[in-house]
Amino acid sequence: MSGPFVTIEQLTAQAFSPFGDVVEMEGRDYSPINQGRAERYDALAMVDCEGSGQHPQISLIHSRQYDLPQTVTFLERHPFGSQAFLPISVTPFLVVVANPGNELDETSLRGFLTNGMQGINYHRNTWHHVILTPYGDVTFIVVDRSDPGSNCVEHHYAAEDQPIIDASGIIDD
Repeated sequence: MSGPFVTIEQLTAQAFSPFGDVVEMEGRDYSPINQGRAERYDALAMVDCEGSGQHPQISLIHSRQYDLPQTVTFLERHPFGSQAFLPISVTPFLVVVANPGNELDETSLRGFLTNGMQGINYHRNTWHHVILTPYGDVTFIVVDRSDPGSNCVEHHYAAEDQPIIDASGIIDD
């Protein structure tokens, strides 16, 4: 492994804002519903969906545990819509992103660790790695644009240029 390192930081709404939204209840306004027995947190992220005949869809993805260290072999972006990942278990996961744009700005590559209860919503055109689940398998509800085949652009790294995800001090052995 010889590429640059991607260090991991805690996921916060402010730090992640150039790349998307953090979907979480902590610190957010809510409305009491169901005679005060529940709290409703509205508009935590917006679904962005462009294209004739396309619509938002809800899917499930089961991600198997990944061992670290990992290298970033490729990044992808979705030019016609946002993409949200909402975990249905309380298991932290890693997100690696770079600034939105038609061209990849490799200097903007950043990594984030969720607290296990946070979801993320990538903004349209945000470069990102596949979700990494070093703490165990995680199933996600995914909200994105239908017809993903036409909504995915990939950037593949040459082996010698692959960034290394540095999770030292983050992931327990």
